[in-house]
Amino acid sequence: MKTFTISQDRNPETLNDLVQVDEAKTYTIDLTPWAQDNGDITAITWTIKAGTVTISDESLTANIASCLMTFTQSGNVRVQVKAQTSDDIHIINLGIAVKDRSRYADDYGL
Repeated sequence: MKTFTISQDRNPETLNDLVQVDEAKTYTIDLTPWAQDNGDITAITWTIKAGTVTISDESLTANIASCLMTFTQSGNVRVQVKAQTSDDIHIINLGIAVKDRSRYADDYGL
């Protein structure tokens, strides 16, 4: 499980992670601090922008969004998370490097 917390002060353009091929990982984005300044999150959308990943089990509870991502192919994955309030939309980008353990030498140019 990987958890990111977003606030007015801690709001990076891209959140990064590293996973292995055939790994399934739950991603959680805690928007509670951000929502205190901007209003409660009413909807969340996870959109695959690049790479190969399956997104399932999406949920939003009390300004905390989560989903399960399953990675089946090495490469780079980019997922856009759109958090919507009653009058604002906040975009969060996830950049995930997917490595294949059986091909570490190829991945690192050795």
